[in-house]
Amino acid sequence: MPVSATLAQERFSTGIYQDAAEQLKSMGRASLAVAEYGTDFLRTTEGWSGNYAYKEDNGAEFRTNIIGQIAPVSAGTIIAAKGNHYAGRAGDPFRPVDDESKVKDVLVLELPLLAPDLLCALFYNQIGSLNAVRESDEMEERTQGSRVSVRDWVRNAAGDENSSKDHIVLHMLAKYGNPNKGKGGTKRVTKRSISDFKDNGSSSSTVSSTSDGGEDPVLRSGGFYDPHLNPDFGGAYFNLVNNKLLQLDVRGLDNELVAPWTFHDTLKPGTLVYQINAHSVRILDESDGDAIVPVMPSIPNQADSSPKETVHAGPASNAFTSFSIKRRKLNTGQGKLSEGQGDANKDSLTATRKLKKKEAGKTKRKDDDETNAMHE
Repeated sequence: MPVSATLAQERFSTGIYQDAAEQLKSMGRASLAVAEYGTDFLRTTEGWSGNYAYKEDNGAEFRTNIIGQIAPVSAGTIIAAKGNHYAGRAGDPFRPVDDESKVKDVLVLELPLLAPDLLCALFYNQIGSLNAVRESDEMEERTQGSRVSVRDWVRNAAGDENSSKDHIVLHMLAKYGNPNKGKGGTKRVTKRSISDFKDNGSSSSTVSSTSDGGEDPVLRSGGFYDPHLNPDFGGAYFNLVNNKLLQLDVRGLDNELVAPWTFHDTLKPGTLVYQINAHSVRILDESDGDAIVPVMPSIPNQADSSPKETVHAGPASNAFTSFSIKRRKLNTGQGKLSEGQGDANKDSLTATRKLKKKEAGKTKRKDDDETNAMHE
């Protein structure tokens, strides 16, 4: 189980679920649960690729706010150095992760355990909105006799096509990017003063976004880092030359950036998250489940040991930024959960449940609010 019943009950009783649901509802069309396909957003076709794209009525890219609990790896969640890369079937020419690969992590969201009625309704309305898009597409395809390759946004966790699709599939932004892309070609080497340099026998050529003291990399929006920081990066599966690991806009309970090489721990199953089309992700409550540390992948003809763009200003982005959850004091005398318990605790003191200290991956953080993230 990705999250314990004890933690789920705490989320219910301290008002985390209720606060999240009320704020999502108040967003109106900035929330996927409320937005109407055909009115608030429309489908277009990209001329250069022929792919479908979804726009707001003003022509801007459709961005919307979504909430859910991260589902297990068995449901399709992928947090790994290889992401969703397809290297080919056994016997086919092997395709390693290289600078041309569009590698992304995948978050599959499920209904949070013990969610109150309003949050349940909003979660399933999100699925309803996505189904409305697909149903419209299917009707058009039948009328025109066309056949389109579709990457579904919703799925059944067990893979049963005859059962209800009750999970939301979100692909995050590109995991790797070229720091020099769009900067006028290869950067020329210039002279630097060497009078203050000391030979300590170490190299600083592999990680560009580091602190001056050679310590852990300093996190910044759109920063690039040595991909070897991922615990499962290495071997024949990877052939990156110029691309580096990209810092996406993923934030923890303290609203600080989360290091991309720790996503397997911070975005583990059971984590309650709120996001804007997976362009930006905010952790609302951590999971008490175990993290699955990814292992280095093998090429397809061997035993596979791998684990199963900048946000623009707009209504959805503004709603995402203002989203805030209050933890209320637990009612220790409570018995059976009821729909009204969240409201009963509304005026209680904020709970002081502290963030867990993680021994591994302690990182000096510095968010300079740069918005020049490179996306494929």
